[in-house]
Amino acid sequence: WLQTEMTHQELTKALAQQWHELSVTAKQVYYNLFNNDKIRYENEMKIFAANSNKESANKTID
Repeated sequence: WLQTEMTHQELTKALAQQWHELSVTAKQVYYNLFNNDKIRYENEMKIFAANSNKESANKTID
C-alpha cells in the first residue's frame, strides 16, 4: 500500500490501523525503544543544562 499515492490523511489512517492490529508483544518492542530513547534524552539534557549554566557563569558582563 505504500507504493500507491496516498494523502497524508490516508497514510496516517493506514498506519494507525496497522498499529492497532499489532499484538501487545509486538508493540512492546516500540515501547522499549521509546523508553530507552527518553532516558537517553533526559540524560543528555541534564548534561546540556549543566554545561550551559557553567558557560553562563563564566561570561563576564561588559
